[in-house]
Amino acid sequence: MQQLQQLQQMQQMQQMQQKSRQQQQQQQQQQPELNIKDAMSAYTENEQLVFVFIKNIILNLILTIKPLRAKLGAILNQPDMIYVEVFKVYEENKTKFTPTDIENIKTIVSITNSVTELNGIFLDAFTKIMEDGKIDMNDSIHFMTFMHEIIHLFNNYTASQNFKISLSSESVLHFLHFIIKSILILTLDDEQERIAVLMLDASIKLIQISVLPIAKCNCNRGCFSFNK
Repeated sequence: MQQLQQLQQMQQMQQMQQKSRQQQQQQQQQQPELNIKDAMSAYTENEQLVFVFIKNIILNLILTIKPLRAKLGAILNQPDMIYVEVFKVYEENKTKFTPTDIENIKTIVSITNSVTELNGIFLDAFTKIMEDGKIDMNDSIHFMTFMHEIIHLFNNYTASQNFKISLSSESVLHFLHFIIKSILILTLDDEQERIAVLMLDASIKLIQISVLPIAKCNCNRGCFSFNK
């Protein structure tokens, strides 16, 4: 009889602990929603549209490329997790952008053809990068390649006479760093994320050293021709 009572007490304790954990999970899931609404309202309409673009890029990659689903469960449990992480990365880089930079970036990522091209570049790049199921230093060439492709795309729009857009090469690189780091944080596990972010930082520095000085010269068509 005493053993039965002890067993019942243990079951009650387990039920109480389970109920407590469920309440904590519900609070954690509700909290980001409240924070997101407040946080989003603190940003301009142009910034918000850029955030939505990045969110859609990330979701498209996760749905299409299986190895990029390391944090899918967490994202499904807390859909606002994407915005939370994007905000964090943006705050790290916010001072590097002027309101005009954000407006011009928003203009480019609001063009249907541009969105299609950018989605294609990211899908193709990460399909190749994750072909072996992981990211390592052997993928550095893929990083450099697709970053150059995106730079060219932005360059084409800034050079077009149909668009009154002026973006410096540095602004494009800052945006690249912002969007790619957001992707890596939200699609890879901790160790893969660490390696990939290091590779991203190294690629950005290499472009700054080897490409940007050429981009500012008045040479042949092989040069990048950003507005400065």
